[in-house]
Amino acid sequence: MENNQNQGNYLKFFSGGHHLLINVFNVHSIIEIPEITTISQTPKYILGVIVVEGNSVPLLDTPVRLNLTKTKSKIQKTKIIVTIPSDNVEQDEFMPIAFTTEDIDDVIILDQNEIQPLPTEKEEYDDRLFEGTYEHDQKLMMLLNIDNFYKENFDEIIKRKTTK
Repeated sequence: MENNQNQGNYLKFFSGGHHLLINVFNVHSIIEIPEITTISQTPKYILGVIVVEGNSVPLLDTPVRLNLTKTKSKIQKTKIIVTIPSDNVEQDEFMPIAFTTEDIDDVIILDQNEIQPLPTEKEEYDDRLFEGTYEHDQKLMMLLNIDNFYKENFDEIIKRKTTK
């Protein structure tokens, strides 16, 4: 629950050697890794499609999509975070997006005034996918901007021929 207008609840998780945060408002569910259907000719950050509540959902290799690593991750993840966009994403119908994680930690209350910009000496991160950084328990965490993931055209990718 939000304590005031400047605070929000964020899910802490670990992926690609980085601590990440996602607003709990965007979390639809956290699930075990289901069967993954691969799709030919997709970007390297798309592992395939999973079925969540009867719907096809693109599964993103989180570290690869966020440029936290240059190579495709091995499927040794523990959980999948299924997300939905905020109300301000303009789409008639939206598709959930799933992210791989190595570990899911906890929910923290974050004061929006404590969010800092990404470091200027950052690697080749896609700035659009991050809201900024936050230091908690002596760890620098990166806040994901889930809404900007919805600007990618996943519908076209999902409609491609799938193979198992």
